[in-house]
Amino acid sequence: MAVRGVTGPHMRYAIRSLLREPLFVLSAVATLALGIGVNSTIFTFANAAFFKGMPGITSPERLVWISSVWRDRGREVGMSYPDYADYREATRDVFADIFALRPMPLSLGSGGEPRRIRGHLVTGSYFETLGVTPAAGRLIEADDDRAGAPPTVVIGYRLWRELFEASPDIISSTVALNGRQFAVIGVTPEHFTGPALGEAADVWLPMALAAELRTGDRDILTNRGSSWLLVMGRLRDNVTIARARAAVGAVASGLEQSYPDSNTNRLATVSSAESGLAPEGRGELLPLGALLLTVTGIVLMIACANVANLLLARGAARSLEMSIRAAIGATRRRLIGQLLTESALLGLAGAGAGLIVSFWVSDLLFAKLPQAEFRGFHPGPDLRVLLFTAALAVLSVCSFGLVPAFAATRGTLLPRLRETPSAGGRTRLQAAFVIAQLSLSLVLLLAGGLSLRALQKSRAIDLGFDPSGVLTASYDLELQNYPLERRVAFRRELRRRLAALPGVTAVGVANMPPLNGVMVSNVIESPDDAGGIAESRAYLNGAGPGYFMALRIAIVRGRGFVETDGPGSARVTVVNETLARRLWGSADPVGREITLDGTKLQVVGVARDSKYDEATEDTRPFLYTSLDQAAQLDREAVILRATSAPAALSNALRATVHALDPALPVFELRTLDDVLQQRADKERGISVLLGGFGAMALLLASLGLYGVMSYAVTRRTREIGIRIALGATASQVSSLIAADGLRLALAGVAIGGVLSLPMAYAIGALLFGVHLADVAAFAVICAGLVGVAIIASWLPARRAARLDPVFALRTE
Repeated sequence: MAVRGVTGPHMRYAIRSLLREPLFVLSAVATLALGIGVNSTIFTFANAAFFKGMPGITSPERLVWISSVWRDRGREVGMSYPDYADYREATRDVFADIFALRPMPLSLGSGGEPRRIRGHLVTGSYFETLGVTPAAGRLIEADDDRAGAPPTVVIGYRLWRELFEASPDIISSTVALNGRQFAVIGVTPEHFTGPALGEAADVWLPMALAAELRTGDRDILTNRGSSWLLVMGRLRDNVTIARARAAVGAVASGLEQSYPDSNTNRLATVSSAESGLAPEGRGELLPLGALLLTVTGIVLMIACANVANLLLARGAARSLEMSIRAAIGATRRRLIGQLLTESALLGLAGAGAGLIVSFWVSDLLFAKLPQAEFRGFHPGPDLRVLLFTAALAVLSVCSFGLVPAFAATRGTLLPRLRETPSAGGRTRLQAAFVIAQLSLSLVLLLAGGLSLRALQKSRAIDLGFDPSGVLTASYDLELQNYPLERRVAFRRELRRRLAALPGVTAVGVANMPPLNGVMVSNVIESPDDAGGIAESRAYLNGAGPGYFMALRIAIVRGRGFVETDGPGSARVTVVNETLARRLWGSADPVGREITLDGTKLQVVGVARDSKYDEATEDTRPFLYTSLDQAAQLDREAVILRATSAPAALSNALRATVHALDPALPVFELRTLDDVLQQRADKERGISVLLGGFGAMALLLASLGLYGVMSYAVTRRTREIGIRIALGATASQVSSLIAADGLRLALAGVAIGGVLSLPMAYAIGALLFGVHLADVAAFAVICAGLVGVAIIASWLPARRAARLDPVFALRTE
């Protein structure tokens, strides 16, 4: 039917017909461009995250993640080096090879201030398994990854270009990493940054150097309990993921039996690594991606309904044309084909404009991502995006073109030459489209309103500490191979010098500042009142003197850490209120003992509960250890409280650290208020997106309602003239028309309220504090939607009330 309409003169006639109505074409194409463009934008990012391979890798579709999973929690964790070696040896029949990697920060000494860069420790099979070809020199091989091998490094193309001006002389020269010289053996290809999305690397070092680079953990390559590696493999030809999953599952069962102390309750699984997105990242992004695609799909449905209404109104104006064409021999099949050809041209133009919108918005959103971590992530158009957009265009044409085409050619056409037909059927269709638009708009507006409520609630949370006036900065003494005694001396001198700065009221040091996104937990033991041993899992942080004071975390019992809690003194700990209640109920915890990794710690204080990872997290059981009493493997952060404008002390803080150690990089220099703003980006971003989509949908729906009411006024011109002639007042006429619009709005609210239920559930699973029964948000949004509908109806009603009855009676 439609095919005949897209050939020869029919296409030319469709083009001429559309060119005669530029305003209509502009309105329809702009509406479709918005609907198709936002869908293409979201799909472009989803395509890059879930389907595109990381650049520089050969046949990424054969790559898989090999993950260790806790049986009782279903959470994926890292793998120890001994476990990796066992998996590699036992699965050679299903994997061409497997490799392990570990991201780690490094200090690059290249003259001037040391530069903190991202490095990957990799096993000797890493580059060969990925199929990476060097841009210069050679890459790490099995012989480089062995005990006693010379320290070597492969550098990334970007680093080679920025710091060494792409000089070929870099090969066989040395670079200083963590104060040690490494021979450069090669350079990676230009766009290669690693196989893991969000973990872009600048340098790659052999895994055999791990113990030397992590001086506080010399047994890192032999400790089966250290779960610190990411593991990937390449499937052999004709081997499926299901078969590989069964193979690694069998290995996990064997390791559990052979090593119960470290491997009890550990399973293993295999998942695709084609896109580079780690399994835990995939689990977090899938619900968000599904929500956004659903929302943008609703926007497209509203856009199609709007265009359908435009076509219905245009069809009414062309009824005489359709009748004449039918009178001279055109069949209904031919007329429908002609109308669908015009719709197809609109859909094609809308898809093209939508792609332009998508390119612009994608670039804008990509610029908001942290570029250092997401090098190698390219959310640009490809064949898959183009096919998706083309499919949207086809679906859109079917959605907005079929019903108006059949409506415009419905019934006997010849009588239209002699009389004016009833427009009741067409008006009912237009009203149905408007109700659909309003109900879908309510769904999106409620989604945006609930996400905004979530953001408001997250800002009102009691954090348990005071972020105002606090400046934090991180450094990593592990990079410089500091022994414990030197670490303690460094921290004390740093605190003393910073405390002397003008305006500084308190200074503390900890492994992790609040809300930094890193959490560590472990099992602890404590004697209970019945004489047994109570076990509990607690989250950990190393802290020093001044930490609780700098954050204004109240010590509700006992004391915090003091200068005498150092090397050689009795090991002490501070617990939070939640952990104290869990272990000892209402009894006084001070003086009791806790065992952590075989070391006994005496509780000297109880700190008030506070937030550690997310402002919206549930209260966690927490245990603080003395930073000065044990060697720490992680980076550290200094926490400085000032009377005002803490950011103004940034340069002084950096200078103080470099005065103590010029080779020590300082990074993540920021205020806690800035951290809170950044950590709210997820809720804020979702709120902005959903709110923007809701506003766009409301605009389209209100324009649709305005169009329907204007058409109704035109259709009822004679009736309105009679009413005015019989004495109806302007307010009565306007109320009559506005009431029709109000009925449509109320119908849309009723249907939209039902459709909003699954959307509210989906948002509640993603955001904090969102409840289905948020009556206030629902009432405000419904009232706003009805208010906009009344305004859209009032304008045509006002025009109807001003009609000249004589003119109205002569209209038909």
